[in-house]
Amino acid sequence: MLKENISDEKVKETLRDYLIKNKKFTPDKEELKRVEDRLLWGRNSSLTIPLLRQLYDLYGFEDEKTSIYLNFIKLIEEHFSLDRNIIEVAGGPIPRLSFQIASRQTKGKVTVYDPLMHPTDYNLDNLVIKKELFTEKTKVPKDSLLIGFMPCEATEVLLRVAHRRELDFIVALCGCSPNNSEGYYDDEVWMNNMEYLAYSAVRDTNLGELKHATLDDYDDPYPILYNKRLMKK
Repeated sequence: MLKENISDEKVKETLRDYLIKNKKFTPDKEELKRVEDRLLWGRNSSLTIPLLRQLYDLYGFEDEKTSIYLNFIKLIEEHFSLDRNIIEVAGGPIPRLSFQIASRQTKGKVTVYDPLMHPTDYNLDNLVIKKELFTEKTKVPKDSLLIGFMPCEATEVLLRVAHRRELDFIVALCGCSPNNSEGYYDDEVWMNNMEYLAYSAVRDTNLGELKHATLDDYDDPYPILYNKRLMKK
């Protein structure tokens, strides 16, 4: 949700200015139109269009208490640690989740992948920007944590890499059924398939158990999947 002390006019003016300056970096014109039509969506919900919620975070318009990204980071801290090598898959046009994590790290680094990323200049030594697609052939440091916040079709790649290389993971699903062409004909079928991939990863490896979390207190109704390694006896 947006901070109450920031005016609607300030939000609109700031975001419109950014969108005009960076229009060439957003090839999905339908998404751009949706963003332009919903600049104040954050007044009513913490869950917004990816580019819009990233802009809210970029300009400090988001109330920290209800921030989707900051509360997702709390889950990472609760179940894993920020002080390790972290790979964010499909970080979006403005990689604010990775930036927020890197800003809190005391060791390790964050590497974020997305071929549609806008130009960034964060000046953090521990934040590595990869304007490229994350694939099953992408080199990943051993013992990295794979994360994704609604990475859509990249969810499957993330889970397959976690499985194949026995890497910890935490991924927030979305409800957009990104793989219709591959037979995922509705949201429920797609999410069930992703859950099965996550279950397979922990079943076949030393990743422990499949666990679930939620951010439904912040208007996000979709499941979050992560592994929990078993304590050695």
